Amino acid sequence: GTGTYSENVNVTAGRFREQEPAVPAQQVLGSADIQNLRSLITNDPMRSVHVLPGVSARDDFRSEFAVRASPFSRIAFTLDGVPSPFLLHTVQQVQDGGSIAMVNGDILDSIALLNGSYPQRYGNRLGAELDFVVREGSRERRQARVGVSATDASFVVEGPMGATKSGSWLVSLRKSYLEYILDKISEEGDDFGFGYSDVQAKLVRDITPRHRLDLSFVAGRSR
Repeated sequence: GTGTYSENVNVTAGRFREQEPAVPAQQVLGSADIQNLRSLITNDPMRSVHVLPGVSARDDFRSEFAVRASPFSRIAFTLDGVPSPFLLHTVQQVQDGGSIAMVNGDILDSIALLNGSYPQRYGNRLGAELDFVVREGSRERRQARVGVSATDASFVVEGPMGATKSGSWLVSLRKSYLEYILDKISEEGDDFGFGYSDVQAKLVRDITPRHRLDLSFVAGRSR
């Protein structure tokens, strides 16, 4: 016809962010949420999960938690889609000890907790699934930042890859110093002190306009 034709397209975002499609019970914490929920005592992204519904923590000194009464040993952990069953700095078989995640919260893009009815792609776990997603490094320019908490200090450096900026790299270093303080102020510091250090790195490279190569590296030591 000769009438005026108009077309409107409305795009609306969901109320909650989803990490895994078609999962009825999932909760996702973005990078801003992880920073807002972190404590001044320690840089532990796993403790941010403690505030989610259905999650109960054992005590303030440990990162371990239970989801819907399912113990920590039944939970599946993944890092960038790779099964990582033990991402903790801890002393095993010690009741009065502590633990902290082996991942720096400053480099995470999101943390997804799938409470139940999720695809069983990794292992044979009966409990929930917790997925850590490490963010990409900056493709604009080189950046470096230092973070300090009451128990440790971290250093993050990132930047683009090559003149064409067809990739990025990111490296994070973290070292605790609480054990040195306890050794100076307490006669029992040698028995109570807990020290750790870890490193994380991520390399991203565009192979084709439709394909990308991601390489993640995590290592840690505690005693």
